[in-house]
Amino acid sequence: MLDVGCAGIYVWLGKFCKTSFKTKVWSSVSRFLEKRNYPRWVAVTKVVDGGETSAFKQYFKGWADGPALVPGAPPASGHVAAQDYTGAAGVDAAALHKKAGKAEQWMPDDATGKVEVWRIEKSELAVVPQRAHGVFFGGDCYVILYSYGVKDKEQYIIYFWQGRNSTTDEKTASAGQAVALDNKLGGRAVQIRVVEFKEPLHFMKIFGGKLIVFESGHVTGYQNAHCHAQYDPNIVYMFQVCGETEETTRAIQVKARSASLNSNDLFVISKAKKTFVWLGKFCSEQEIAMARHMGTYLSKERDAATILKEGEETNEFWDLLGEREPYKNTKRQLSGTSLVFLPRLFQCSMSSGRFAVEEIVSFCQDDMDESDVMILDTHDEIFIWLGNSCHEFEKKEAAKTAKSYLLSDPDGRTPDNTLIIVVRQGFEPPQFTGCFVGWDTNKWADGKTFKEVCKDLGKENAGISLLEDEMKKYTSFYSLDVLQRKVPPEGIDVLRKEMYLSPEDFRGVFQMTKDEFNKLPEWKRTNLRKENDLF
Repeated sequence: MLDVGCAGIYVWLGKFCKTSFKTKVWSSVSRFLEKRNYPRWVAVTKVVDGGETSAFKQYFKGWADGPALVPGAPPASGHVAAQDYTGAAGVDAAALHKKAGKAEQWMPDDATGKVEVWRIEKSELAVVPQRAHGVFFGGDCYVILYSYGVKDKEQYIIYFWQGRNSTTDEKTASAGQAVALDNKLGGRAVQIRVVEFKEPLHFMKIFGGKLIVFESGHVTGYQNAHCHAQYDPNIVYMFQVCGETEETTRAIQVKARSASLNSNDLFVISKAKKTFVWLGKFCSEQEIAMARHMGTYLSKERDAATILKEGEETNEFWDLLGEREPYKNTKRQLSGTSLVFLPRLFQCSMSSGRFAVEEIVSFCQDDMDESDVMILDTHDEIFIWLGNSCHEFEKKEAAKTAKSYLLSDPDGRTPDNTLIIVVRQGFEPPQFTGCFVGWDTNKWADGKTFKEVCKDLGKENAGISLLEDEMKKYTSFYSLDVLQRKVPPEGIDVLRKEMYLSPEDFRGVFQMTKDEFNKLPEWKRTNLRKENDLF
């Protein structure tokens, strides 16, 4: 069930969902609507597996067909997925090299219609002046009304944009105000929720492809970047300018320090009357054009912005950013400005009842699920990112998948020329974080850079290991007393502790081989585990 507030409820039915369960769904939906106090007119739409509509798909960034079922695996029983431990063996690693298709971008017109913008202020709408259109603040939510004509008939789109640092109340108010605005228009508008970093192409185009996002503050008394409510002349403001095309280029405020730099992008750094534009050695022409806009915007009625190429920084520049720190300085793309290869992110999860690997298109830091394992392919390296709450089984199978993925690479990468690196949540190095726009170190690392985290722990590469070292945890044997401990060694699948006994120790404990044990019914295996304190 997909809940999009008063815009409607979608009930998605899987193709193996039993009829007996389907009949129970609708009464549950009714109770859900009553519990949420939704009005009676809220639409409930049924969506079938494989027949999803465009209206349903628009809520999922990078919609693509799900992976095929594991051959021979039983379908889910009722609405509870049966656990399938086929793992990496059921994943076609070679097929992952085919890039996932994006959902077709909805472009109702050329984005030259009329635009009105409001900011949510105390749950009400506050008008944003036209000079500030395209400027957003991550701590706020906005409602945007876009009007355009089709065959002499007025059409409406209501976007409600939600900043990553906005409160739940503000997000709720933005959705409610979008509904109220639609009611005033006679229910004729299309309502679309937009979250920071996930703005659709049409949304970008109505602001001329020049989107500027501040981390905090708002637009009261707005004139330019130095005249917003929380501007502080003693603070260094740093913006990362990046984008694949002119229409998708944006400037996002990041933490003002040298670790935030990235050779693939362009940065605008400003304090009081001084503004620098830093050109990364691999930045694109559209990013340079956006930087000129930002440089003028940030230094309005002040000294002209100083242009600096990477490697030609002045002492004054470094004084603004403080201590020099490592940053991502490797090429994000393989040749010039031709986007031959961009980083790709895959999510490895058992949440569906079986181990599945799916690509996340147009990813950002918020897509990193702490309960799962993610694989980030930067072409130079392949990272396996371990969320703090991921399962041991997911760790092991993701490692196998990453290795199979590399071995099946059609571009000639091999274990001899490409490293597979395991990274733990909160210990991400610059070559990892540099693949994400506006990476927030406050989210998991208490605002510290990788260098600072390693320094605090007294380790040069804390939280990082090579795949070979990580795999030893899953292939090592342990004695019975070690496996019986309340907290077993890292890498142990607690549901199958017995498999970490050596063949000799296993026969001594169970009086049979591992193959003979695995052929027993599950209830009998469970009893044997309990008898030997391995359950």
